[in-house]
Amino acid sequence: MVESLKAARQYIIIYEEEYRDKALEVALATGSSGFDAYVIALAKSRNALLITDDEAMSIHASNLGVKSVLLRSVSLKDLERIVASQRGYDAA
Repeated sequence: MVESLKAARQYIIIYEEEYRDKALEVALATGSSGFDAYVIALAKSRNALLITDDEAMSIHASNLGVKSVLLRSVSLKDLERIVASQRGYDAA
């Protein structure tokens, strides 16, 4: 399965070991849970937009300078615009 995903180039495979130290830094800096710390560390290191419905994760990410969108605070149309702006084009 991993090989087929790599061949399709639709996904990036990230191994836990690559982000363990960064996740620990996030957890210590924010008090985030282990899972949240990994997600925030990954978003931060890849300069990615973090989209979540977890308010604490969104706040912790924002406090570390990670662009974050709390799903329950935006409409679908606004979310489409935000994602489109991250990709470099306008949503109609």
